[in-house]
Amino acid sequence: MPVLETGRMGYRVRHDCPRLPSAFAELEDDLVSGRLTDALADIAEEAAQLILPYWRAGTTAEIKADDSPVTAADRAAEALILQRLTARWPQVQAVAEEAAAADGLPPRSASGSG
Repeated sequence: MPVLETGRMGYRVRHDCPRLPSAFAELEDDLVSGRLTDALADIAEEAAQLILPYWRAGTTAEIKADDSPVTAADRAAEALILQRLTARWPQVQAVAEEAAAADGLPPRSASGSG
């Protein structure tokens, strides 16, 4: 299954994963046409609106086991981003930093790619 990874440095489609051609085709078409960029910009703007109240309230950071900071705003924005990515490209598994740190990496697809 193709994987779209998100994190502090943006996003990328992992090419080291076994691909399901029909699942990957829609994402690749969106990338080539510019729809991927537009969709990700819309998601980022929505996440920014979600984060703004936390920023105005002066949210504090917790320190994770790896000594990196994380805030409630980070977690809320990541959850929203994952929901939107899954809604738009349900056939593409998304992996995000905070969810993976809390719950571990998701299992590989049942199609034999893991």
